[in-house]
Amino acid sequence: MQRTGTRNGFVVLAAVLLVTASARGDEGATKPASAGDRETARALSYVPPKLGAPRVRVASASRGDRGELPTLCVLAPDHVGLTVSARPRLFWYQSAATNLPIVFSLARADAVEPMLEFTLKGSTLAGEVRVDLADFGVSLEQDSEYRWVVAIVPDPDRRSRDLLTEGRIMRVAPSSELARDLAGADAQGRAAAYARHSIWYDALTEVNEGARTAPQDAQWQLWRASLLKEVGLDEATAQAAPAPPAGRTPAYTPARVGAPSRLISTATRTGTGEGPAGQGAPSPAGAVRLQRTAAAPGMGMIGVLAAAPESLTARTEPVLLWYASGPSAAPIVLRVVSTEAETPACEVTVRGSDLSGVRRLKLADFGICLPTDQSYSWTVALVPDPLDRSRDLTAGTTLRRVDLPPEARAEADRAASADLPGVLARQGAWCDALAVLYDQLASQPQDPELRTRWQQALQQIGLQELAASALPPAQ
Repeated sequence: MQRTGTRNGFVVLAAVLLVTASARGDEGATKPASAGDRETARALSYVPPKLGAPRVRVASASRGDRGELPTLCVLAPDHVGLTVSARPRLFWYQSAATNLPIVFSLARADAVEPMLEFTLKGSTLAGEVRVDLADFGVSLEQDSEYRWVVAIVPDPDRRSRDLLTEGRIMRVAPSSELARDLAGADAQGRAAAYARHSIWYDALTEVNEGARTAPQDAQWQLWRASLLKEVGLDEATAQAAPAPPAGRTPAYTPARVGAPSRLISTATRTGTGEGPAGQGAPSPAGAVRLQRTAAAPGMGMIGVLAAAPESLTARTEPVLLWYASGPSAAPIVLRVVSTEAETPACEVTVRGSDLSGVRRLKLADFGICLPTDQSYSWTVALVPDPLDRSRDLTAGTTLRRVDLPPEARAEADRAASADLPGVLARQGAWCDALAVLYDQLASQPQDPELRTRWQQALQQIGLQELAASALPPAQ
């Protein structure tokens, strides 16, 4: 009798707790998840939109039996995924690296020509790959559907043999309920709100960024796994994990080159070697001297935002900045190649996008890591005729990664956000100093002090002509 009474007491207590928890859940259903909710919210639930559309995701496995090629899969649902961002981030999974070209394209669902297409060569990509549309100047129109495709191309002359994967995306206006849930929410609260309101791409972005910045946080890893499993992406769940980011404060060493040249050339083409001595970066024997800017009638100006004669970085995966004076129908080729090798570490060819202004190439997105004290040629080329590359309009510099002594690292670690670019510049790491300024100005484009700092930085490395017009796009 005693055991029965005790058991009945537990049943009553459990019922009371269940009712209380249910009432609290209803009461807080529209509130954003907060740090206090993380202990109880152990899984992330994605609610598919009620679109009534057929399945649209294409998996690479459907393209035939080619076991020698990696598996590809867009990290997208099998229906049209939603975003509220004009320039969302897209992710795909790749089971292994390949030396074959990888082609990414984005187009309206009812269009033939892509609005963005780039070809990636020489990458060590494996695992999860990220494409940030903001880096390519691409914006999605509201209530328009787009398709995006990733393909490995074994034979450029026989594209029917491509191994490809495809997803769909549509930008929608945020509902009033979503806006309410996002107000004041932290990162996990935003991820939960997006998933609850069927906004797939933004939920995945929040979760992946959380997993990248806090790789030891089991909550982010659990949420990422549950999110991908809910849309049938089990293989990506098991094998793809976002790589931890290179630290906010990279390692530095004092510059081992002379003071930056204040001379620039604005009328240089590949192979010409024009311009006053000392303008270009030093080149290996037999190579073409690089100029940081180049211009030609009818083609505008392009350039790399870097110090001369050599641009230093302390990041394993640096962010490289470049500039185009206006949109062009011609493709633009971004290339990073070791001065000791012929095969590029990274080659990205971009077509069909408005790439005017300052843009960035984030090597981390393409799985490119630079070893210490290895020099690279970093170039941007406008290609009016792909069959005659002698007509290319090319700008570039030499890039080298360096390490940081403990005292320099400590100084960078102590620096406040506003002071960090100056600390980096004093150490000669202009590549990283400009990347930090880029992020700051892109997030606060109207801040007069940041605009002044940006212009002064370009002037200090001899790019006076770009100081006023070359501004980062607003985020």
